[in-house]
Amino acid sequence: MRRERTRDLAALALLTLTVAAFFWPLLLTQAWIPRGGGDLVSFLWPMYRFAARSLRSGTVPLWNPHLYSGAPFVADNQSGVFYPINLIAFALFGAPSYQVMEGLVVFHIWLAAIGTFLLLRGLKLRRSAAVLGAMAFALSDLFVTHIGNLNLNATAAWLPLTLWATHRALGERSVYWAGAAGALLAVAALAGHAQMLLFLALTVALYGLYRLSILIADGGEHRWRRALQT
Repeated sequence: MRRERTRDLAALALLTLTVAAFFWPLLLTQAWIPRGGGDLVSFLWPMYRFAARSLRSGTVPLWNPHLYSGAPFVADNQSGVFYPINLIAFALFGAPSYQVMEGLVVFHIWLAAIGTFLLLRGLKLRRSAAVLGAMAFALSDLFVTHIGNLNLNATAAWLPLTLWATHRALGERSVYWAGAAGALLAVAALAGHAQMLLFLALTVALYGLYRLSILIADGGEHRWRRALQT
């Protein structure tokens, strides 16, 4: 067991190095992402700085007086005011610099890789397959094409962990893991991208229906009804 855990930790370290290697121009040179700025610099950076300054001054930013003639802020799904990762960044760095924003991009791609590895290992795939699957998901066009759309990537990054918790909840009939899956989905919701959150919820629902269909096929309708009652 100890040897297996050591190998899993080595695989996680390899995934971390892979993400770092992918972003080596950002980490080792004066490069910046995304090219041309995109939403990260023109939209999300000002929003996060306003949110951080407001929260650190003891004010919940219900309203943004600097946008248009004033506009709702917390009610804007993309503001990410209460997203836990943002709150940690605001607490550590205050109004985030652009380098902090880039760090959040890298962190969420790393999170997608780690989460996918844990999911695939939980599904009993070989370690090598889990590593390759994690690389394929984290460095897919979903994340790379939208690299400047931080809230989209942040929401998507929680999908593997949410599926992993859902898988364990269904497999073990565990209220604890069901609650964990719900909590992870809630965290993804706070990241602030409604369309991607819908995709996450549909994926979890479809996986639940898939597991239910297996239960019906293996044990018949009476087992299905008993499962729903437990």
